Amino acid sequence: MTPLPVSFDPRDRRVLVTGGQGFIGRYVVDGLRAAGAHVVATTRDTVDLRDAAGVLACMEQAKPEAVVHLAGVVGGRAWLAAHGDSIESDTDQMTDAVVSAAQQVGVERLLGVGSTAAYGPSAARPLQEDSLFTHACP
Repeated sequence: MTPLPVSFDPRDRRVLVTGGQGFIGRYVVDGLRAAGAHVVATTRDTVDLRDAAGVLACMEQAKPEAVVHLAGVVGGRAWLAAHGDSIESDTDQMTDAVVSAAQQVGVERLLGVGSTAAYGPSAARPLQEDSLFTHACP
């Protein structure tokens, strides 16, 4: 993908939003639609973002000009503690699949959004990138 200027006018543009019904996603979808974008919002029920072939098929069908990648592996502390072993792997698979598919279909703009949940509750503050996934959840 060729880097573009920082500004992006979503009016009349096709935008794919992963995690489009999530905590943040529903507001991003509403905002993009209000700005005149044609939005396709994915959920866990519509595409498994860990499946590269499925993500590519989704993007080939949607033909997005931009992608806002919000989907992630999330839950409360108890859920994170129970699923900690798969969080980093699932996150990596989703990111790799979304980025690869976006490149293959010629997406102009890709925005990825992460969560501080990847640091765990015992990570030193201020949070540093080299501390990602290194602090187990209780």
